[in-house]
Amino acid sequence: MTSFLFASVTREQTSFCPKSKWKTPFSDSARPLTKKIPGVFIQAQMVSQIISAVLDKRPLLWWWSSWIELLWLWLWSFLGAIFAIYKFKLIQRILATSIGLFSLWSICLGVFIQGGWIPFIPAILAFLTTQLIFVYRLKNLNYNL
Repeated sequence: MTSFLFASVTREQTSFCPKSKWKTPFSDSARPLTKKIPGVFIQAQMVSQIISAVLDKRPLLWWWSSWIELLWLWLWSFLGAIFAIYKFKLIQRILATSIGLFSLWSICLGVFIQGGWIPFIPAILAFLTTQLIFVYRLKNLNYNL
């Protein structure tokens, strides 16, 4: 079925559009003649993914809109500020931050298993950066942390 699909996509592509070549993430390390791949290969890969998802009854990846991602990052920044303001001892602060990071990882992994893609690294950066900035600023204000 895949070869039939590839053949039909190949015929469709070559009959309507000029031959297109595309770079991939592996283009820099490829041999000189294979630095760009034909666009029809990319189309065939996309069609293969869709058919595989239908046949295996698995979801395609989905993601949030920009404003929901912004709220997500704001939430983790807010949690970092709360963790910084609360008067923890050092070991408690390290434990609380570790629990926060583990919770973030668990949520992102759970959503990924369900077929979703949500920001993980930006949320970590927002959480830790906000926490560090608040701790630094509050120490300078002699707020007993």
